[in-house]
Amino acid sequence: MNFYQRANLSMGLAVILGLQLAITTWLNTHPEVNLKSLIELWDETVWIAFQFIFRLKITIEDHQHFAASGELKEKWIFVDFLCFSISSFLLVIAAVFSFRYSVSSAFFIAALAVATLWLFVHNTKRRWQWFGFNLVYVGLLGLAISGKMEIWAVNLALFVVLVFDFLLSKTAQQMPSRS
Repeated sequence: MNFYQRANLSMGLAVILGLQLAITTWLNTHPEVNLKSLIELWDETVWIAFQFIFRLKITIEDHQHFAASGELKEKWIFVDFLCFSISSFLLVIAAVFSFRYSVSSAFFIAALAVATLWLFVHNTKRRWQWFGFNLVYVGLLGLAISGKMEIWAVNLALFVVLVFDFLLSKTAQQMPSRS
């Protein structure tokens, strides 16, 4: 495993820790958790689950990409790493603010914007596919932030899009081998 793959795994862990921080902070300010409070937080819970699974998808795909980093020109690997680092940092902030849907979504959108910039640096076969998915994610979150679509409906749509993204991007086939 090279430096870039290690950084990718570390950033994935940072997002998970950001989600954990958000949940722990909420639990510390709401000492009595019951079924009613969990139902009231359904939107936030589903949003957290989406962010978690989305980050897993990115971690798998970036691990594969960074495995080939030795084949890339040094100037491109630096651009890759810079876009990756900024985007990951913004995803961590989105995770930390998970219980403030609009704020969290805005940081998530910013992370996707930076990641999308990366697409235009590379001439990858899946550029337009990923661009399309990112555009749909941003559009859906924009509808939620603007109040034009209910958060529960946006979260449901985000998961549907994520399933298609996962399948069309062939994420499962990019899993690292066990050896």
